[in-house]
Amino acid sequence: MGNRLLKDLPVLIEKGIITDDVADDIREFYSKGSIDAKGKLQLILAVLGALLVGMGILLILAHNWDSLSKSVKSIFAFIPLIASHLLILYVLMRKSNEKMWTEAVAVFNYTAIAISISLISQIYHINGSFDDFMLLWMLLALPIVYLLNSSMLSLLYIGGITVFVANTSRINIYSLPKSLLFIPLLILILPYYYSLLKKSKFSNFTYFHNWFIPLSVAFSFPFIVQGHSELIVLLLFSLFAIIYFIGKMQILQYENLLKNAYTIIGVIGTIILMYIVSFEDFWTGLYRENNLLSYGFSTYFVGLVFVIASIMLIRRIIYHKAVFDPIEWVFLAFAIFYIIVTYVDINFSLPLVFFNLFILFTGVIYILKGEKHNDLIAFNLGLLTISILIIVRFFDYDISFLVRGLIFIILGIAFFIANFLLIRKRKKIKS
Repeated sequence: MGNRLLKDLPVLIEKGIITDDVADDIREFYSKGSIDAKGKLQLILAVLGALLVGMGILLILAHNWDSLSKSVKSIFAFIPLIASHLLILYVLMRKSNEKMWTEAVAVFNYTAIAISISLISQIYHINGSFDDFMLLWMLLALPIVYLLNSSMLSLLYIGGITVFVANTSRINIYSLPKSLLFIPLLILILPYYYSLLKKSKFSNFTYFHNWFIPLSVAFSFPFIVQGHSELIVLLLFSLFAIIYFIGKMQILQYENLLKNAYTIIGVIGTIILMYIVSFEDFWTGLYRENNLLSYGFSTYFVGLVFVIASIMLIRRIIYHKAVFDPIEWVFLAFAIFYIIVTYVDINFSLPLVFFNLFILFTGVIYILKGEKHNDLIAFNLGLLTISILIIVRFFDYDISFLVRGLIFIILGIAFFIANFLLIRKRKKIKS
């Protein structure tokens, strides 16, 4: 579209639609856009180049490793790290404002740290676990994020601490799970993430951070509640509620909902959990004789997450006076039923009926919301929520494949008709 507009500029000037000054501004705008696109490509190539160089050095050393003495091996082990720090010094002195240089050198340093740690451990036969290696690697890489203002290294750091926590689920330190270290490790990167939101809210790196952080948290927190699967669903309900509330903060608002990862992850995660607890097997799997307090730290940790979610809900009710959204309340409903089923002898059909109806209610709310605001995303989410509920309930019962096939066809036709009507309504409003 940009090229076509540039070609039409002389005609627009000739007909008096725009002035020469406006035309110059348009040309300047598109020229900057092309430079930015070129810069992004150079940045991607630079980062890939740094990764390839790091891996290449590792392969060369590995090929000739056995023929080297211990002292020579030690020198080679530190060469990548020394080289990367010399490059960091050069970038800080000469190229600090060039994103391509800072990102490439930061990624090269990231790989150099791993190479040096691995080689020294191998040379001197230093025993250690993979999680200790990941922890040391991430702690050494973290300062470079702030030193070089590297967004790519920040993303690699978030990925690294996620890998760390996934390998520490059965390790304890002073009766506390070692995976709990994930929280301070994540907090250490949050100032950089906040600066990205303030200074470069609409950059691609910020969008990636918006996805990486909530996904990392949702993946990692269950490892903290180790060995207590009964608590994980309660934890995730509260956690997805917190993620959803964070997505409602002003600093994370975008015109395009798809760029607000927190809201999407919070909604989808909560709906998936509602489907899980809508099955009878989940509730029959809860043991009434289990005392929640017997789980020790895990119970207190889940309780803390639940309290935080509750505080955020109360704050949203008091200060924002938002329209009722079932996603915001479902964690509270599940907690009530969870405690009742654990301690009171009640019929399992009560929570089953409630959550099936609540899923249906959520779907209807989103359909009405989408129809009212001409929001195709909310509208289709509501349709999809109800459709999946119908499908999973059919698989719960002995229904012939013919009937199931007809139901699928009817649901598909309903999707087409509903979207067609909503799109036509949007066109009428625009016209």
